Amino acid sequence: MIRKTVLLSLGLALLGNPAEAGDWNNGAGVLKDSGGMAGIPVPAPVPIAESFTWYVRADLGYTLGSSGSVTSTNGYGITNSADYGKESGPFLGGIGAGRYMTPTLRWDVTADYRAFQKSLSGATTYTATTTTLNGGGPGTLTNTFSGTRGEEIRTANHTFLFNMYRDFNRGGGINPYVGAGLGVTVRETKTQFTDSAVCTQSIDNTTGLPLPACTQPSTSNSANDPRIHFGLAAAFMTGLTYEVAPGVLIDGGYRLAWEGGNSTMTFSPDKITAGSRLDHELRAGMRWNVW
Repeated sequence: MIRKTVLLSLGLALLGNPAEAGDWNNGAGVLKDSGGMAGIPVPAPVPIAESFTWYVRADLGYTLGSSGSVTSTNGYGITNSADYGKESGPFLGGIGAGRYMTPTLRWDVTADYRAFQKSLSGATTYTATTTTLNGGGPGTLTNTFSGTRGEEIRTANHTFLFNMYRDFNRGGGINPYVGAGLGVTVRETKTQFTDSAVCTQSIDNTTGLPLPACTQPSTSNSANDPRIHFGLAAAFMTGLTYEVAPGVLIDGGYRLAWEGGNSTMTFSPDKITAGSRLDHELRAGMRWNVW
């Protein structure tokens, strides 16, 4: 009887104090029911800053129009001239490499190649006069020549520039830019011409009467000769940049390019002069951030 009473008392004690009956959580319930425990903290993602410093580029362009001229002068002072502005259309291509200096400033060096353009061409006829001493008497003679000239002059300007740019809204979807460049131009000129003239009449300036025959021989000159000249070059550019993929960008815009220096080629007695030119270009290019 005593044993049954002790066991009953022990059972009631256990039922009345469950915290002492193996409750490891001191009666607080299971972990998910605990209102006092916080969740495990997860670090926020850290943005990775753009770390590219160097890039390479490739460009294509189309010249809308140009100013400047090419002039040819023969031994009689007869001059033919054509404006570069008639040459709109030649394509150009270029490559380059550059560096980001700050989030908004960058520089690059570029080399552009332009296709040859037909700057001056055609056939002309002319009349010219010369004055010579009258070998058969006193005074001078006026000699009249009838001539023809056919020519084709082709030019190509290649530029090597150091450029500086200012980018706006870099990191945005589309960002504008402006820039300027300074360097050298290499002008290639291919000259091909034939010029011939026949003396048709000689007049005695003392008497005012023509001589029975012209006293001066016929003349002719020709050339087929390429030449290379160097000059100063400068450019101003503006446009928009769009990032098509991480580290791959498209540049599109306008460039005003000046290629300086008069290139004079002498094919005695003829002379060819290719003047400075100003090009209005539409350009599109790709930039690859490489390192």
